[in-house]
Amino acid sequence: MVLPIYDLNRRRSFPFITLTLIASCIIVFIYQLTLGLSSEEGNRFVTLYGAVPALILQGQNISSIFSSMFLHGGWLHLIGNMFFLWVFGDNVEDFLGPVRYTLFYLLSGVAAAYSYVLFSGNYPYTPMIGASGAISGVMGAYIYFFPRAPIITLIPLGIFSRVIPLPAWIYLLIWFGSQFLIAPSEGVAVQAHIGGFLAGIALAIIFSLGKRPTPSGGQVLQ
Repeated sequence: MVLPIYDLNRRRSFPFITLTLIASCIIVFIYQLTLGLSSEEGNRFVTLYGAVPALILQGQNISSIFSSMFLHGGWLHLIGNMFFLWVFGDNVEDFLGPVRYTLFYLLSGVAAAYSYVLFSGNYPYTPMIGASGAISGVMGAYIYFFPRAPIITLIPLGIFSRVIPLPAWIYLLIWFGSQFLIAPSEGVAVQAHIGGFLAGIALAIIFSLGKRPTPSGGQVLQ
């Protein structure tokens, strides 16, 4: 999988909401650690605050659609999600402004959660946790707002690994396409990633009516 390192897209404002979201996820994860990630109490916490498709379809525990965005299953899960949120979130926040960005983020997360709920298949009682659905929405907005912004990308090929700049539209389409290669049985809510990304593009169009992105900093790649 190709990995983003950073983007060359300047922002004009401090990413307060993005940092607040990152801090909130870290704080909740620390609390999860105090319970024990694999302990009975920790599992009960995840079942209560994670999005369980069967319960949501019955109209129960609807608030878990929101709470699930702040839970994570381990360090790699947390760090990966927060890194992607930092790379792509600050510029989307800069463009939308803090209020619209907050609403956009939550709506993307809701759309992602329902994508998982409706297409959970053989896992109706498996709780979904993590911010990746909402972050996928942020990535969808990024490809709409800043398609040509250079993303400094790691191509992991062992001793032949390379770090190269890719236009955002190329990187994000590669990422989106890779989701269809991941089997849901591997414990990754790809349904939420795909639904969140598509919802992010749709919401970006709606939320940006009357606004135009400013040209990104750094070089522009065709």
